[in-house]
Amino acid sequence: MTQSCDVHASTNVYILVAEDDPIVQMVVKNILEQAGYKADFVADGKEVLNALEVQDYDLIVMDCFMPHMDGFTTTRFIRNTDSTGIRSGIPIIAMTGLTAKDDQRRCLDAGMDDYVCKPVDAHTLISVIERSLGRAKGETTVLQQNDTQTGEILEDNFLNTIIDKFLEEVPQVIIDLQAAAECGDAATLQHIGHRLRGATDILEASTLSVHALALEQAGKDGNTALASKLASELIKELQKLLAALTE
Repeated sequence: MTQSCDVHASTNVYILVAEDDPIVQMVVKNILEQAGYKADFVADGKEVLNALEVQDYDLIVMDCFMPHMDGFTTTRFIRNTDSTGIRSGIPIIAMTGLTAKDDQRRCLDAGMDDYVCKPVDAHTLISVIERSLGRAKGETTVLQQNDTQTGEILEDNFLNTIIDKFLEEVPQVIIDLQAAAECGDAATLQHIGHRLRGATDILEASTLSVHALALEQAGKDGNTALASKLASELIKELQKLLAALTE
């Protein structure tokens, strides 16, 4: 997609994105690049803190659920840090699959300034970034100037790249699901469900997304028996999708 607009207002902004799902990373990277932003990507909260100690970012886009240190814990640490190497007041936008008002309030209570819901919409993400950076209401971004829709961001070639990446990951996801189910690891099953939901929402694989959400919730509730049962069902659905997409 060719851009003909002046992006000088965006290119001076340096964003840190914390997201452990490579497919969501790809989508967000594409959106930010289309809008003229420079961005680095990390996969967990500990990597966020390490990055902040060596680079002065203008804003963080923070996934709520990541391994090792989640977005809530990371945000609270940043807000309460006495470290001179980390700017405690940096704007933080939650990027979350949580939709309930109480869950969204949890993001704000942790110290995040705003939030966007997954699957990520291009206009929404850029608008929230602009608002968090304090841009003037009349100032337009590249996306707004071109009236670009999320569906156009995911043009055919890029969508095919995402599908290829998903297919590449499915065999390992199945192995991880089987291992976590066998040992009754509800937390890992929750995390796998969460990651899969993000990817399947982007791919509009509704049946898989529903199964992934159910697994995520069962893992969150600590219902090991149900989570293991749902993991088995999800494996079957993944195998079906894998077969269909590789025909």
